[in-house]
Amino acid sequence: MKKSFIGMLCLFAVVGFLACEKEDDRDNDPSKFDRDFIIQASYANNAEIAAGAVAAVKGSDTSVRNYGTHMVTDHTTAQAELETLADKWGIDTPVTPDSMHIVLVQRLSTLQGRTFDTAYIRSQVIDHIAAIELFQREATAGENRKLRAYANKYLPHIRMHKVRADSILARLQ
Repeated sequence: MKKSFIGMLCLFAVVGFLACEKEDDRDNDPSKFDRDFIIQASYANNAEIAAGAVAAVKGSDTSVRNYGTHMVTDHTTAQAELETLADKWGIDTPVTPDSMHIVLVQRLSTLQGRTFDTAYIRSQVIDHIAAIELFQREATAGENRKLRAYANKYLPHIRMHKVRADSILARLQ
């Protein structure tokens, strides 16, 4: 009886160890869904950094300049954390915005005054709607717990960015 109890304990320990190892394996090998999230989130962070840098300098409204600076700070932090995660799995992250946002930043660079402020903030509302959807999908359907945690950590920040952009846009119009 004592031998079978010890045997059962050993079996449970091995099963528990294998279950933990399987969870760790998922953390070490993100699925295609999770890898796509890394790439898209990286593009989004880089777009916010690039556009925010332009707004910090070109914004004619103080709140637009401050918002741009805030976007650079927050998204640089988020991108650094994402790159650290991606590096663990050997995933290369984009170092620039996607082509659509490169064109947007170029266009914004040609604008001035209230036209710039309004165009930048409108783009921020649109971009943050897309980012909220992206991060929400990862938070609820992601297979890698570290990436789900990352998405859940930054989702409230992205939502606050959207609320702030909505507020600035309402005041500019």
